[in-house]
Amino acid sequence: MEKMKVCWKMTTVKISVAAVILAAVSLFLPWFTFMGLSQSMMDAISADPEFFTGFLPVLIIAMLWVVVFFLLNHPKLTLVGDAALLFVGVGTMILGMDRGLNPGLGAGLFVVAVLVCIVCAFLTKKQRRPQ
Repeated sequence: MEKMKVCWKMTTVKISVAAVILAAVSLFLPWFTFMGLSQSMMDAISADPEFFTGFLPVLIIAMLWVVVFFLLNHPKLTLVGDAALLFVGVGTMILGMDRGLNPGLGAGLFVVAVLVCIVCAFLTKKQRRPQ
């Protein structure tokens, strides 16, 4: 618990946790647009759960991974979760564009939030224990 308190004092950790929360919120914003109509990622998952099998668990586990390892003072390990989030987010955008859908605000916000987490992972210095 003491390790989390020390890590939470760093600005980059706070920014990263806020970016993960923003990425989670972006799932409820319009991800796909088509001729003035929009659909959030959560609406798309509920409309076709067989197509999106495993999508939501991967997102939840990857987001938790990023938050936990930032708080446990392992900023470089968060890149594993960031890679999964970026792969799934960009892959979904590409699949949507192949079907004639345009990426919406939620998709763009998701990718930007994940990129912020990646940058913060490189900017965050691992705190050493005093000896």
